Amino acid sequence: MVSDMCSQPDIAAPGTAVLAAWPANNTKLTRSGQEPPLFNINSGTSMSCAHVSGVVATLKSQNPTWSLSAIRSAIMTTAFQQSNLKSPIVNSVYGESLATPYAFGAGVATMSGPLKPGLVYETEITDYLQFLCSTGYDTSTIKLISKTLPNDFPCPTGSSDDSVSNMNYPSIAVSLSKVRETKEVTRTLTRISDEESEYTVIITAPDVLRVEVSPKKLKFTSDRKKLSYQMTFKAMSRERIFWINNMDQW
Repeated sequence: MVSDMCSQPDIAAPGTAVLAAWPANNTKLTRSGQEPPLFNINSGTSMSCAHVSGVVATLKSQNPTWSLSAIRSAIMTTAFQQSNLKSPIVNSVYGESLATPYAFGAGVATMSGPLKPGLVYETEITDYLQFLCSTGYDTSTIKLISKTLPNDFPCPTGSSDDSVSNMNYPSIAVSLSKVRETKEVTRTLTRISDEESEYTVIITAPDVLRVEVSPKKLKFTSDRKKLSYQMTFKAMSRERIFWINNMDQW
């Protein structure tokens, strides 16, 4: 299930001209009089998915207590938005045009970065339940879908697509259709390590959008492993803005 207020995809990974093992009984590429090849070069999501699956498996083996949402967050928040040549990522499907977050999500997954993410966004069960509420499902219908629905869970009054922006997700998507229109979202960060640490936010945003963060610093202590912050978005242009944020760095 996808909402316009959720940025997709989450992540990108190598998937073009990838050299991989090939089944020995597949004669599709076999030339007359030769044995089937043991390797083949292929492209597609089947190639990129294998890369991400390998990263996930490595993270889980190194950190068995991490939740799936913590692993996803670690991968997304440490991704890079450049090619291996340190140039902007291009979308070859459309004639080598510059790619956008609509194509690569948070960026290209790495192997080393997610092992030490520092902070993660934990997406809880209630986040997904409230997502269902925002798409028009009532509590009785959600009970048919989710076996983990708390007995006292109510759908928030006035749930709408805009409330999806407040899911505790590693990326943020907001829709602003009027000049000076403002939207506010909240995110909660969880510190992975037990060490005391302080983080300062760095924001990158287009000129047509004003972004403010409060507080600008988060100080984690032995007693405070989870801290929240608010982001306020204000449209500075009359044109409709749909901004996918992957660049609030702590």
